[in-house]
Amino acid sequence: MVVFANARTYATGAVINPNDNISDGVFEIVIVRKINVFELLRMLLVQKSFKSDNIEIIQTKNVEIIAHKKSFFQVDGEYRGKFNRVIAKIDPAALKILLPTRKQTQQG
Repeated sequence: MVVFANARTYATGAVINPNDNISDGVFEIVIVRKINVFELLRMLLVQKSFKSDNIEIIQTKNVEIIAHKKSFFQVDGEYRGKFNRVIAKIDPAALKILLPTRKQTQQG
């Protein structure tokens, strides 16, 4: 399994990227080499990462992956089809978040 991640966990709370830093301008490619039922349960139920000897983590700003055959691909949990080529890049500071001022927060 190959995962592109910029956060520590999936939305379910399962830990996929123990080296996260969402504001460092890079994302991680998490390569899971060995996966079994016990590892999946550990990740999903106990919210622990895969054992470090079963994964490889590469930090990058962009990547292109070309596979010999098409494989299942999903984005943020949504199935997108089967592909044999994937290109990803990070766009630092692209997401703008508006927060209420401190005074508004205290008043509710």
